[in-house]
Amino acid sequence: MNIYDFGWNDQITSEPFETENIARITTVHRGYSRAITESGEVNVYLSGQFHLERDFTLAVGDFVRIGPRFIDEQDLTAAILMELYPRRSKFSRIAAGSDSKEQVLASHLDLLFIVTSANEDMSLNRLQRFILLAKNGGIEPVVVLSKTDLNPKSNELLIDIEARTPGVKVIGCSAIQKTGLECIEVFISKGKTAAFVGSSGVGKSSLVNCLLEEERQKTLEIREEDGKGRHTTTSRELFFLKNGGMVIDTAGLREVQIFSEESSLSDTFQEITRRAQACKFSDCSHESETGCAIQSGLLNGEIREDEYQNYLKLLKEVQYTKRKMNRVTSSNDKKRWKSIHKNMRARRKFEGKD
Repeated sequence: MNIYDFGWNDQITSEPFETENIARITTVHRGYSRAITESGEVNVYLSGQFHLERDFTLAVGDFVRIGPRFIDEQDLTAAILMELYPRRSKFSRIAAGSDSKEQVLASHLDLLFIVTSANEDMSLNRLQRFILLAKNGGIEPVVVLSKTDLNPKSNELLIDIEARTPGVKVIGCSAIQKTGLECIEVFISKGKTAAFVGSSGVGKSSLVNCLLEEERQKTLEIREEDGKGRHTTTSRELFFLKNGGMVIDTAGLREVQIFSEESSLSDTFQEITRRAQACKFSDCSHESETGCAIQSGLLNGEIREDEYQNYLKLLKEVQYTKRKMNRVTSSNDKKRWKSIHKNMRARRKFEGKD
C-alpha cells in the first residue's frame, strides 16, 4: 500500500518529502491520533510546538509528516507529529456553542454524502446547509435518501429533492433491502475519499456497514413510537472499502452553523442568483422595485417562497459569520503585535538600549 492508495495528491505540497514519513489520520482521540502509513498503522502524538498552539487540532483525513517511530505506552508503533500538510478540501462548520471558531470535521474529501431519511420530514434548509458547506470546502455533494423501504412514496420524495437541489446528484437507497448501494459505490473508486454526514439516526452507519460488508459501526433499531433512528456514532473514523476507496463515518450533527463564502451560496442557489442579475437595477433590494426579476419569479411560481426565504436566512448568517470572523482575526492580530512589541521593549531594556 502506498500513500496514493490512501488519498495522497501531489498538489498537497511542492516541497520534497519521504513517503515513509507521510501518514493519514484515521481517528482522533484525546491525547493522540491513529494514522495509516505505507508500513502500517501508527499512533501520532503532538510535539511541543503544537501544544503551544491553543487552537491547533487534527481532523480525520488529514495528511501529516511524522518523525522516527518508537514504541508507546500501549506497546504500539508511534511517532511525533512534525507537520500538518495543507488541506486540499475540508468539511467544516462553526463549532457548536461558538459563533466565530471554525471546526474542521474531515479533510481531503472528494465526496460528501449528505444522508436524509425517507421516514422523517425532509428539511430543505438542512440539506442546503450541508450542500453549501460541501461546496465551500471544495467537495462534491451527493444527497442520499436512506430508508426508502419505510416510505411507499420515496420515489416522489426523490423527485422533489432533485427539483429543489439542482446540479446535485440524488440517490435513493435502503440498507435493509440492500438497494441503491451500487449507486453509492460507483462514486468511491480506489484512492477516493467520501464522508457520510447528516442528522442523528438517519442511517449513516448502517450504510457504511453495508459498504464495508461487515458490522464495523454500532447501530440500533429505529424507535417504534416515531420510526426514527437513534444516535449511535460518537466519533469520526476513516475506513477502507474492498475496492480501495475510503469512507468516513461521522456522528450526527445537531447544530450546523454555516462557515462559508457568498460565492458558495450563489452556486447553491443558482436560479435565484441568475434572476438577481436580471433585475432592472443593479442595487435592487428585491422588495418592491420596478423590474425586480426575483419578485417576478416569486409571483409566477418559478421561485418557491420557502426556498427564497431559506436563501435570505442563509445569506444573513453567512454575512454575520464573516463579519464576526473578521473582527476576531483583527482582534487576534492586535493582541499578537501587542505581545511582540512588549517583548521587543523588554529585550531592549535588558540589553540597556532604552
